[in-house]
Amino acid sequence: MTLLRQLILVIVTLFTLLFAGTFAISVNNTQRYLEDQLATIAQDTATSLGMTLSPHFVVNEMVIQRRTAQDGMMKMQHTMMAHMMEHMQAGKDSMAMCPMMKQMGGMK
Repeated sequence: MTLLRQLILVIVTLFTLLFAGTFAISVNNTQRYLEDQLATIAQDTATSLGMTLSPHFVVNEMVIQRRTAQDGMMKMQHTMMAHMMEHMQAGKDSMAMCPMMKQMGGMK
């Protein structure tokens, strides 16, 4: 094998190794870039979904609070009406002996 052929063989081998190394580095960088982009897109999607759903959770919480308040008021009104009915059935003197009326300072 002549010196010229050996030099050509070394140069071709060197260029082949350089090309293979550059290609491997490029593929690795592309893979990392795409993984980072996918993670960013997934995070953005999760944030967007969370922001879209949050008003529904707030409305549901408000409905629950309102129902709880209404249930409490209905129970209080029912108890108050039952108490008033007891006074109506017992007569006018029952108001003076009522503990609720004593706490309120009596009716004037």
